[in-house]
Amino acid sequence: MRKWTAFCIGLVWLAAISIGAQQNATLTLTSGEQLQGQLVDLGGVGFTFRVNGQDRQIPRNQVRLIDFGGGSGNVPDAAVNLPGGANLLVLRSGETVQGEFYDVSGTQPLRITFRSGGGERVVSAGDVQRIYMTRADASAGGGGRGGGGNPPISGRTVTVSSQTQWTPTGLTVRQGQRVQFSSTGEIRINGQGEVSTVAGSVNGLRDSSAPIPDALQGALIARIGGAGGARGARAGGAAGGTVFGLGDQTSIVMPATGALFLGINDGNVNDNSGSFNVIVSQQ
Repeated sequence: MRKWTAFCIGLVWLAAISIGAQQNATLTLTSGEQLQGQLVDLGGVGFTFRVNGQDRQIPRNQVRLIDFGGGSGNVPDAAVNLPGGANLLVLRSGETVQGEFYDVSGTQPLRITFRSGGGERVVSAGDVQRIYMTRADASAGGGGRGGGGNPPISGRTVTVSSQTQWTPTGLTVRQGQRVQFSSTGEIRINGQGEVSTVAGSVNGLRDSSAPIPDALQGALIARIGGAGGARGARAGGAAGGTVFGLGDQTSIVMPATGALFLGINDGNVNDNSGSFNVIVSQQ
């Protein structure tokens, strides 16, 4: 009995060491929520993140930033100018690697696999400061930018509800101005649960009553100016402002001057669910 008791205590002790040895991290979600815990895995369903001993599954397109702590809180230029769909690995040494956050493996140490043009790179999580899953807001993290030739960029995060036809960004744009967008998320566009990314229905659905009938249903769209009724006007309609497709484009020259709205290309938003997260940056 004493040997069995000692064996059980040993197992508990080893488990405690294993959990304690895991790399702590803070996840910032596209919703603004922050989670503190341990990064466990990255698979087909997204991230497995352990919070207070409970594993939580989080789709990767809902994660904006993974912070392992340490180092400067400054935001590197590479994160501010990150192309849509790319991730950025920031090491404690200050080195940055742009590519795809591909895998999580091991526990002691936790290993991060990153894919870039130079192939795969595997690093210990202890050597990682942050991983940017989407483009960073230039105004965040203090005055780390500087010395570059790019003009300052102001970024604003907008949550675009799938149940609202038009969402104001609070920004005014000028005709001919180039505006950058970093858009993530997916929504459901009808009662049957049809999925749409920012690029539109994954099954190629279209809606003749949508603001842009020729574009995929559920796609992210934009409007400049106008009163904006329940559906808005067709592209080019004066009463509803200038409506145009946005989708997963990362940089667009503005076709008009006025207040900028973001919306869902759907004629009936009442049966939708979910939202897109869009970072709008003006130069």
